[in-house]
Formats: sequence, C-alpha cells, structure tokens
Amino acid sequence: MASGEAVMSAPHGERDISYGLQTIRFLAALGVFLHHCFAHAEWFKIIPPGFVVPSQILANAGVITFFVLSGYLMAMSSERASPLQFILHRVTRIYPGLWLATAMAVCFEMLGSLPVYDWSAALSLAPLGPRVTPLSVEWTLVYEMFFYCVVALLCFIPALWVRQCIVALWALVTVIYGSPIIQPTATEILTAQQSLAFIVGMAAWWIAPRASFRGYAIPAISAAAFVVLYFWVPLKWTHSYIGLSVAAAIIVKSVHRGRLFDSSKTLAKLGDASYGIYLLHVPLLTILFASTALQGWLSFFASSVAAYALCSAFGTMEFRMYTAIKRAADRMLRRLQSTDPELGD
Repeated sequence: MASGEAVMSAPHGERDISYGLQTIRFLAALGVFLHHCFAHAEWFKIIPPGFVVPSQILANAGVITFFVLSGYLMAMSSERASPLQFILHRVTRIYPGLWLATAMAVCFEMLGSLPVYDWSAALSLAPLGPRVTPLSVEWTLVYEMFFYCVVALLCFIPALWVRQCIVALWALVTVIYGSPIIQPTATEILTAQQSLAFIVGMAAWWIAPRASFRGYAIPAISAAAFVVLYFWVPLKWTHSYIGLSVAAAIIVKSVHRGRLFDSSKTLAKLGDASYGIYLLHVPLLTILFASTALQGWLSFFASSVAAYALCSAFGTMEFRMYTAIKRAADRMLRRLQSTDPELGD
C-alpha cells in the first residue's frame, strides 16, 4: 500500500526519516501476501484446508498497520506541504502504479475469460460501494484516497490545534456512529470504522513528538498486545479496532523514534517495492496456483516464492517510475509557484 511522502517518495540516500518505517511497511505487505498465498492455495486444493482462518491475522494486522502508518506519515507531511503539493504527491503516488498494475492484471486475464469489472471504481478509487475490481485490493486504496483528501483540506487550516480538534471530532463521530465496512459508499466512508486507524496514526505523530524509545521491548509488548486483542475481542467491535490501532501506532512510533531497523536497508528496499507488491500479488497468485499441476507443500512454496519474486520486481520498477513522475511533478509545481507565488502558500 502507498503511504507517507517522507518515506515512500524519497529514493535511498535522500530519506529524512529512518529505514525502520519502510521495514514495517515490508512486514505489513508480507503479512497480506502470505494470507492470500494460503487462501489461493486452499482454493485451488494445493494444500489441505484449515490455514486460511489462522492466517487472517496476518492480513488484518497488515491492513491496520498500513492505515496507521499512513495516518502517521500524513500528519507529518501535512505540516510541511501546501495543499496543492500534498495532493499532487498523493495522486502521483497512487494512480500511476494502480493503472499499470490494472493493465497488467487485465493482460493476464485475457488468456482466459475477462470478468466484468466496474472500471469507474477500479480506476478512480471513488467510494461507490461493493464493486468487482481486477486487483481485489482496491477497497483499501479507496480509504487511502479519501483520507488523503481529508488531510489535503486540513492543510488549508494554518493552526495545527484547529486541525487536531477537527480530527478529534471526526474520531468521536466515528466511534459513536461507525461500523466496519469493506467497500463503503460516499456516505458511509466518513464514519467507517477503518478511518479510526488513520486517525490513531495521526495522533501518534502529534502526541509526544520528541519522545525517545530505546530497545525492542515496547514494540514487542505492543505486538503481543495486538495478538491478544485480536483473538480476545471480535474485530468488528469498535473498541477492539481502536485497541489494535493503538498497538500498531505504538510499534510505528517506537520504531521511528527509536531508530530501530535503521540498518535493514534490504528490507527497506522491499518496503519501497511494497506498494507494487500489494497491487499485483492477487492476480499473480491466482495465475500461478491455477496453472500448477502439482499439489502439496513443495508446490505451494515454489509458487509463493515465484509470485513474490515477480511482484518484487514489479514493485521495484513501479517505485522507480513513481520517483521519476514525482520529480517531474515537483519541477512543474516549482515553475507554477515561480509564476504565481500564492500557489506555494
């Protein structure tokens, strides 16, 4: 999934925050990928049944962590960007990769029969309710784009405390009226439970910005708390979702402030590629598991590794493409600001 400008947009050597957040992104994407590996392998009868439900925690943990990380990094980015710059960076981060992955998925499926997709939802990421889309993960990006639009509007408010009050009011309304919705409509998305993870991520950036974290104890305890909450309280309950989001936020905050995993440059590069991996992994897994004639764990591992390698290659290419597009967009924005200084306000 896409996320913060300060991490996702900067190539190695130009980062202004730690590699640790990209490592978290890699782990979150890996969790979603592994769950879908088990789900597809069971669907195509490659492995015996019984692994999908236990692996669901990997997917849910990954998605919640992605949303929290987005909120954390968007709160940080919004303090240093104009509304135009903010939304331009978000659009260039999300849509080129989405459209490229969609085109590739359609090419894969043209080998067989092409299902009927709702292209307006798939390509625009508008909150249009339940839709059939080619990548099967677009619903999370609908939330991402909605959240980016909200933060872009907040950028017009110069006083940070006013932004924080608005977000706190949003959280209160969501807690009171919200419910878990996977594919929301335009009227449902504002109070959907999933927005709480973004809000908690923003709060994590605002609260104790200079707090120091040392060692692995705090993130380890938070990870354990996440697991306990996940199995102890139903995910659909709002207070459970808040608890899971807070646990994920503590991990994000402690990894960032404690500079954990800063030496994990290889994992950080996989974090760079995570958006492309996330976009393309379901179509690739479907093709590989559907085409294999072998059953058993050896076939499962071989197909999973092949899918991850191909997705990583695509993700690396997508990230380089995005970096080039973003630099071109920044040059265009600088030229506009030089002719109309008010655009930079």
